[in-house]
Amino acid sequence: MLNVICGEDSASSRNYLLKVTDEYKNKGYIVHDIASPYLEDLAKNSGGTIGLFGQKPVYVIANLSRKYSKKKAPKAAKLIEELALDQNILIVDWEEGKSAYILSTLKKIANSFQEFKPQKSIFQLLDDCYPINKKGFIQSLNKVIESQEESFVFAMLCRHVRNLILAKNEALANNLSPWQRKKLLFTARLWPQDKLIGFYEGLSRIDIAIKTSATPYNLKQSLDILACYYL
Repeated sequence: MLNVICGEDSASSRNYLLKVTDEYKNKGYIVHDIASPYLEDLAKNSGGTIGLFGQKPVYVIANLSRKYSKKKAPKAAKLIEELALDQNILIVDWEEGKSAYILSTLKKIANSFQEFKPQKSIFQLLDDCYPINKKGFIQSLNKVIESQEESFVFAMLCRHVRNLILAKNEALANNLSPWQRKKLLFTARLWPQDKLIGFYEGLSRIDIAIKTSATPYNLKQSLDILACYYL
């Protein structure tokens, strides 16, 4: 059996994973963290590894989708499909930062699929990230910080700006939906190239400064300052 936990809200999906594993432990299961190379060993031992007192095992793995490709890795894909159908083996897969859209093929074979989507406020923040909109951006930032972890907001903002740079240079990934591509291309046109690059470099400096405690400002304050300079 295959249970998938995913979503762009990585913080919430990770917390849910911890909750699920704790629930299994409370029920008497043995939780094993495994890497994808050990999947073949699970298939050979279809009954799972029963504990000394008869406890059933649960196998937790991260980013199984990287191995699930019928075109690039048909053997691995077949193995994953067999494990997903095996009622004697319970696998919990955590897909960090991936949406259901990206995982559509894996979703088809999963027994359960739990997706954690970002709140609408984070998308409003990303939509408000363009020059001559300092007030709108800061207002959205104040709102989203109330309900979302700062680290998650920062990661989403960094990814968005990277995509804007790619859109500016006509190098967007092919796995984006048509509406995402259209919106990114439109927003990228609002940014002068040098200002967009400067904003992204500013995000990188904030990341380093926060991680090394080299700034007196917290993440929210640092983003406010960056917005005042570039937006």
